[in-house]
Amino acid sequence: MDKETKLSKLVENRFWFILGFQSVAILLSLTLAFLLRFDFSLPPVFRQVLLELLIPVLLIKLFFFWRTGLFQGWWRYVSMADLITLTKANLFASIAVLFYAVFIYRMENIPRSVLVVDGILCFMSLG
Repeated sequence: MDKETKLSKLVENRFWFILGFQSVAILLSLTLAFLLRFDFSLPPVFRQVLLELLIPVLLIKLFFFWRTGLFQGWWRYVSMADLITLTKANLFASIAVLFYAVFIYRMENIPRSVLVVDGILCFMSLG
């Protein structure tokens, strides 16, 4: 396979590449937020909460990223408008995660600082 064929295949499969990258960034940001909160020594009760939160947080954030159009266009040039869209998507997704944590877990065993740091890390890893 020559270089042009590989590049064209990557362009054709760009959606899956972006989806995979964003999924990894979301999962790592939540995990790192928990680890930072507990100085990289996660107590067992919080480890269980983290594991229970990973999939719902991933789905919530991916939904908001999809609704704001963040699965397309990320290729070569990023403008200020793209950064504003990313900020809005991340803010709305973080608020939705907060509502999920309040209504499903009643914020028990979920430190508020983890939710804030998760939003910041997610924005930084995608922006």
